[in-house]
Amino acid sequence: MRMRAIMAAVLGAALILASGLAWAGLEQGHSVKTVKFAGAEVHLEDGSIWKVPNRSDWEISYNWLPGQPIAIRDGKSLVNLNSGEEVDVKRVKGPGQPEPAAPAAAGGPVKVPTVTSKGVVTKLETPAKAPAAAPAAAQVSNLEKRMDSLEDKLQVLDWRLRRIEEALQAKPKP
Repeated sequence: MRMRAIMAAVLGAALILASGLAWAGLEQGHSVKTVKFAGAEVHLEDGSIWKVPNRSDWEISYNWLPGQPIAIRDGKSLVNLNSGEEVDVKRVKGPGQPEPAAPAAAGGPVKVPTVTSKGVVTKLETPAKAPAAAPAAAQVSNLEKRMDSLEDKLQVLDWRLRRIEEALQAKPKP
């Protein structure tokens, strides 16, 4: 009987030590603000933005709700403290850092719609302060980034549609 009590105490101590090691390296006290791009990007309440590079993790992070408690493990993964789910991530923006600036519009006349009693009239107006024209290389770079972003979004939609099709095919017909 005494041997069982000793074994139970040793086992309990081992479990406590193992659980402490499993949660080591966790920065707690965060929560989900939003999940964007079907789980490919997670925004936390502190303003940090995390990209989820693995498609297999998108379905996990897609289901996270605003306000759920999140911990950051060694800056490499996010752990949902409610469900225990963990996804690998890369930090896009740290807390308190400003959002990346939107590309400046090219200067020159702009078509501005004006609503009148007879309908919509479009006329050309020159902006009060025309921003400096960005170099061609910067414009090309911005276009490439936007194209990559659109391609990622299309891939997410394609992936989601395939999952829905698979689920519909697997469903028995009455």
